[in-house]
Amino acid sequence: MDKGNNAARQKITPDELLNIIGLSPADNLESINTALAWKSKMIGSQVRGLFGYQRILDSISKDITVFGPWAVAAAWQSTLLDVFIRPIKASARIAVGASRNPDVIADVNGWIYKNYSRLLYTL
Repeated sequence: MDKGNNAARQKITPDELLNIIGLSPADNLESINTALAWKSKMIGSQVRGLFGYQRILDSISKDITVFGPWAVAAAWQSTLLDVFIRPIKASARIAVGASRNPDVIADVNGWIYKNYSRLLYTL
């Protein structure tokens, strides 16, 4: 390749890049002044629900005199639910131990923002 030809070619400016891309949801045409982390909130709500459901099942399974055979079914369901909850606890424990955000989606979003700003800086 000819090095002189590369030197003559100019880098594209951010404004030119935005004109080429056109409109996108990132343009914020609705003038919303904040972003909502809906995925993190939804998953957090579901995880809290799982922990709450397991606590309810554990309390039912401990009182066999009141609930009878339902206590056995609750203990069985709690054991099955523990298969899903144990990896969530382990992942959160490891993330906190490594001084990272236990919310994987927020962590990935931070990585995306950092790399996007780095790419814009190199334009």
